[in-house]
Amino acid sequence: TTTGDLNTGVYFPAADTVGVTAGGEEKWRFGSNTLPSRNLVTNGAMNVSQRGTSDTGLGGSSGYFANDRFRYGTEGVGTGRFTLTQTADGPVGFANCLKVDCTTADGTLAAGVNQSIETRLEARDLQHLAYGNAAAKTLTLSFYVKCTSTGTLSVLLRQQDGNRSWHQNYTINATDTWEQKTLVFTGDASGSMDDDNGIGFSIYWSLAAGSNFKGGTSGSWASHGNTMYGTGDDLNVLGNTATNWFITGVQLEVGGIATDFEHLTFEEELRKCQRYYERLNMNNTGSQAFAVALNQSTTQALGIVDYVTKRTHPTITFTAAATFELLYNSSGLVQADCTAISAPQIGENTTSILATISSGLVLGEASIFRRDGTDTTYVEFSAEL
Repeated sequence: TTTGDLNTGVYFPAADTVGVTAGGEEKWRFGSNTLPSRNLVTNGAMNVSQRGTSDTGLGGSSGYFANDRFRYGTEGVGTGRFTLTQTADGPVGFANCLKVDCTTADGTLAAGVNQSIETRLEARDLQHLAYGNAAAKTLTLSFYVKCTSTGTLSVLLRQQDGNRSWHQNYTINATDTWEQKTLVFTGDASGSMDDDNGIGFSIYWSLAAGSNFKGGTSGSWASHGNTMYGTGDDLNVLGNTATNWFITGVQLEVGGIATDFEHLTFEEELRKCQRYYERLNMNNTGSQAFAVALNQSTTQALGIVDYVTKRTHPTITFTAAATFELLYNSSGLVQADCTAISAPQIGENTTSILATISSGLVLGEASIFRRDGTDTTYVEFSAEL
């Protein structure tokens, strides 16, 4: 306590726990809860999966699949294939994880093949780390991992703007057992981090690394090179169809100590994910309306759709035109499948949608955009890093 205010101060309510009081009441507790907004990684608990919970036959090309904000990346094309799944098999305190299930083995990995799970962090959110300055902050990466095989795998932290990387190994000590791994990265005074909406950091978890991607600097910052992805790996996750690899509880935070994972509400995590990707699903039974339109001619109607503000103007993808329909007035309500649908004017938080039908609209009247009641319909808004 302070000498001037004996009912305000710091106390120790339990083991490994520090409490803060003011006016005789506890206001904050460190240890059993966490400081807000510490985790720089989005969807680290693997709870959000807007694209769906499973994607099969992966391994031929990079992209985002299943769990939001976690990307499969490949250089070179190996013969290994796998299924990526949001799985309800997390350690205590985590409902979900990301599962890599090898379905076609690549036991003899070509030198030019490199496969990994990656998450990308926006540079605009990392300015407080002061990279490129003597005050650059130390970071701690922690995550839970499980694998059906033991061995050593790699994690690479890459500064995109400064083209700098730091590689470290971690070891799977026991099969089919959740283990928490902690890796510490000191601040990089020689790096750089632009204040923009591009990639600030990329974090790569190696799945399989050919010889061209091994042998580089480990345990310190260095100029990025291909040989830094898999240095020291002796485990090939895609080398055997019996191998499964799981990850969850991913947290990157300032400081040299891994603190308790910062659990956000599903709503908070979803909205953070939607800055980069949002799917407007209309897969319920019946013809679900999603926008009002103004008829521009006898065949076209123009409407507006809002979405969460994106990192940049998104790429908008529709399911087939005929999965959408217009409901309009023509001596009574009439519905007609669209023959074309597009987004002619795209902004960071709204877009126009132009729908075309064969005929029947009245210029200046209103129509309603709907999904066709018999189809699976969605619209994707993607501004991924």
